[in-house]
Amino acid sequence: MNGLSPQGADREVRVAVCMTTFRRPEGAARALRALAGQVFPRSGGAAISAIVVDNDASGSAGPAVEAERAGFPWPLRYAVETRRGVASARNRCLDLVPEEADYVAFLDDDERPVPEWLDELVATARALDAEIVQGPVLSELEAGTPDWFAQGRFLELGPFPEGQTLQWGYSGNVLIATVVLRRLGLRFDGRFDRSGGEDQHFFIRALRAGVAIHTAPRAIAWESVPASRTNLAYLLRRRFRVGATLALVSRIERDGPAALALRAGKGVARTGLGLAHAAIAWPFGRRRLAEALSGAAFGAGMLAGLVGYDSREYDTIHGATAPAVAPPPEAS
Repeated sequence: MNGLSPQGADREVRVAVCMTTFRRPEGAARALRALAGQVFPRSGGAAISAIVVDNDASGSAGPAVEAERAGFPWPLRYAVETRRGVASARNRCLDLVPEEADYVAFLDDDERPVPEWLDELVATARALDAEIVQGPVLSELEAGTPDWFAQGRFLELGPFPEGQTLQWGYSGNVLIATVVLRRLGLRFDGRFDRSGGEDQHFFIRALRAGVAIHTAPRAIAWESVPASRTNLAYLLRRRFRVGATLALVSRIERDGPAALALRAGKGVARTGLGLAHAAIAWPFGRRRLAEALSGAAFGAGMLAGLVGYDSREYDTIHGATAPAVAPPPEAS
């Protein structure tokens, strides 16, 4: 399925590791340093090419990327995508993937992969002949994060059991066979540029086309979570947006009236159950209350998405630190 012939199964695979960034140069540099330290005890190695697409028209990540280039062990390409939006930036990454690449891996600029990250993704893909492999994203929380938030692990994806398959996908830590991209013509939809959720739509399309998403439990990426994300208001906005995105996907994919009605029913049920749970959860602490309200926010988002709600989540970039600078020339 993944396009590697039996004769080619023993050769070193070719992986294009893609990262988009927006005014987080320190995060992008940290991710590149972690990528430079990858080890391959299971898969036998990979021929890596790294692609960084800066979505800041001023090229604010350019100096940080250039600073990492000298000691970087693989080809490193930096490009600026001037059209503002997460989908547009990810599509620019896909445009820059070398023709000979077997896989594309996506990593975010606020993530730090463990040394075995890519090895685990590739080894899982080859062992299962998997076309999409998802790794867990665990949270690195700042000192002073409220205990209830840390205990709830609200922003984490995973951990996953060995051998699990998923009914969703996330672009922050994933490996995709290039044959899937070509066969299905997969791109990120620009209608999600400012709202986020472009990856939910992308992977739902893959799932509906019959592609399985397998997990690689040890392919861990640690996400740096700023204080601005460790509060109830952000958590509820995030869950509302996820629910709205799923409903918007149903509308974009032209699901029939029965499917839309079913989603509306689920939205009403989740909202009602979440509020009911919140009414009895509040005496048991902030974490229980947040869990209940998150369910209600998700359901409310589903209902809002069905009537065309469009969030502007990516108008605010959490953890952004870079001032505008003159854009450097693109390099490869």
